[in-house]
Amino acid sequence: GKCVVVSAVRDPHGSIPSLWFWRHRERFCEGRQTKEQVLDEYKTWIRTTKDDLREQYGSFVTPHESLDVTAQVLSMFGVPRTNEALLGVLRQLAADGHTVIDAPNDGAWAGCSLLLLQIDWEKGSMDQLTRHLDAYAVEGTQVHMGNDNKSNCPKSEELYRHIKEYELGNGIIDHLSADNPELKAGMTYYKEFHDFRKMAAA
Repeated sequence: GKCVVVSAVRDPHGSIPSLWFWRHRERFCEGRQTKEQVLDEYKTWIRTTKDDLREQYGSFVTPHESLDVTAQVLSMFGVPRTNEALLGVLRQLAADGHTVIDAPNDGAWAGCSLLLLQIDWEKGSMDQLTRHLDAYAVEGTQVHMGNDNKSNCPKSEELYRHIKEYELGNGIIDHLSADNPELKAGMTYYKEFHDFRKMAAA
């Protein structure tokens, strides 16, 4: 047999607004607020420090920690926790949404490979993920999408779309990645990825 560890990465431009909406879904699910009200609250949230968010919400993942788990897993497979190293790995995903990294011979995962997947590659289709899992991990694996915020709260679809379309500027990205340089690498990669896809479509 073979030892394969499977992990995945998601676009922080999408996961951060999704995280915020999910944390506040009880208030916003009925869609009674205006777009301006919702966006103002979202902007305040992403400008808040990690410690202050922890104090307000207790133990939960903050936007500042996006891609932190990915960076931890990659470090177990010999990838340094730096912006440049993570960006180099993420760029390997651009072709078809996956890359494989062998663990160092002297590490805890020696003899194993990491299958890193880009779970939002070709949105709306799980074909790529299924193909890679079949090839590298468990044959016959089936991948299913769970319900998203749009499905869970259809009345607030316009509000959710509004915050997802809000572009996080360099100042906000610097704030969120102050003690998590890997987040900036993720932001950079996904901007490159989407720009390339737009050019290819044109």
